Amino acid sequence: MCMSRDSFYVGVDPGTRGLGYACIKKDFIGQMKIIKSGEILFEDSELFSSRLSFIYDFFGSFFRDLKSDFGCDICIKLVVEEQFVAKNVKSSFALVSVRAILMLLSFKESVDFFGMAPRKVKRILTGSGASNKEAVESAVSNFVDRSHLCHSMDESDAIAIALSAALEAL
Repeated sequence: MCMSRDSFYVGVDPGTRGLGYACIKKDFIGQMKIIKSGEILFEDSELFSSRLSFIYDFFGSFFRDLKSDFGCDICIKLVVEEQFVAKNVKSSFALVSVRAILMLLSFKESVDFFGMAPRKVKRILTGSGASNKEAVESAVSNFVDRSHLCHSMDESDAIAIALSAALEAL
């Protein structure tokens, strides 16, 4: 249980060739601000084990930097989009592996770990779990500072995941 007045929601949209991430700070009165967001892309030729190692190192540094910048007692909640079972077994294995790496890291860094289904993200942001991408993007733009530009769909999805978690106050 976090005792900090501010909470940091780190949303992750995992993929097999890259992933989107976003960190939203929610203060004690409910105001939200994007601290950082982006996308990590991998070369097709990069070994899968190397990708997992990079993800582990990147998010380990990310969490330590947050604690260094905002105080080591802050409340960080890592929220990873839950994946549907894909028809491609290799892709499913890759996504589960990314999730497992993030789960392990959250334990080691004392970060709360949550999963959130895409339909739940859509329902929280738009009122309907069947909303399309455009409706979700529109809902996100109502909460996000207009000066914050998303550079990819993965980054935008990660913002939506973090924002949904912050709104639901996981």
